[in-house]
Amino acid sequence: VTSTETGVAQRLDLVAGTWEKNPLEVGRSIALTFSGEGDRLIVRQESGTELWNMETRSKMGRITEGPGVNVKVPPQGHYLATYPFVLSEAGKNWRFCVLLWDLETGQRVGQFPWHENRLMRVKFDPSGDYLVTSSVDKPAKLWNCSDGSLLASFFGHGGEVEGCWVSRGGRRVLTRCYSDGSTRLWDGESGEEIATLGQNVDRVSSPSFSSKGNYVTATFS
Repeated sequence: VTSTETGVAQRLDLVAGTWEKNPLEVGRSIALTFSGEGDRLIVRQESGTELWNMETRSKMGRITEGPGVNVKVPPQGHYLATYPFVLSEAGKNWRFCVLLWDLETGQRVGQFPWHENRLMRVKFDPSGDYLVTSSVDKPAKLWNCSDGSLLASFFGHGGEVEGCWVSRGGRRVLTRCYSDGSTRLWDGESGEEIATLGQNVDRVSSPSFSSKGNYVTATFS
């Protein structure tokens, strides 16, 4: 999918190698993202984030306001996540939260509890049913998207957790902390650490779990 400065979005059929005949007028955008099934288009603009139905070719609605919002879409599943920052109820401190949206209806269906510090990473598992978050307040957390429950918190890093990844079904979680130089593998049910990987390395690239979460690959440098 591409978007021009005039705000026209157009899909390329990768099988036929042809462009869609009827482009969408979505307005000037910062980024365009498909849902896993390709039937929803997430349009990020300076004024906010919109959700479009690609089957009916119509806008479902605006899900966020303003440009300062990150959007995560899983490879499959019913949800997308946004994580804006908002003022606390007292109006004194900025708080950070993850909002969950239903891709079918465009309605907000969940909000995970506030973080007092900036969120570093938000990652879905491949099924889109589980979500792992990490922030400056150190512990990474694993969430169930269907009911918003906290499944596990992962303590042990000596600084902020700057990277996190989760296997299908939330079985295993991988976290990375650059300040203590460690990458750690966790059990998603108990929250217990399984192993420390790649101690004292500068970078972890493209971690990937096997389909059942029994194995993980990553490049350490």
